[in-house]
Amino acid sequence: MADEATIERFRAMTVRFPDSELPWFSLGRALHEARQFAEAAVAFDAACARRPDMMMAWLHAAECLAADRRWSEARERASEAHRLAVGQGHSGPQADATALIEEVDDELDA
Repeated sequence: MADEATIERFRAMTVRFPDSELPWFSLGRALHEARQFAEAAVAFDAACARRPDMMMAWLHAAECLAADRRWSEARERASEAHRLAVGQGHSGPQADATALIEEVDDELDA
């Protein structure tokens, strides 16, 4: 699990390199590991804004939004992750996105 020092190091990197997707993605991963899902989703969305084809950022954003019970937003991110995984030929993330979409759809239908 990421500690506060790790999170703060990645926060500083987003200030130092605000236009790069990598510090935002790293910050999102650290926040996700620390179970700070809402903030992690914001960081992953920032990575996606800087590099729209970053499939794993879309997938992790969807996971965080689902963990935060923000089902519609999770569905949108998971669908984009799935689309990118198919286009990029990544079968593992494609299967993960499919499973997440099914989980979210179950919640939306409940």
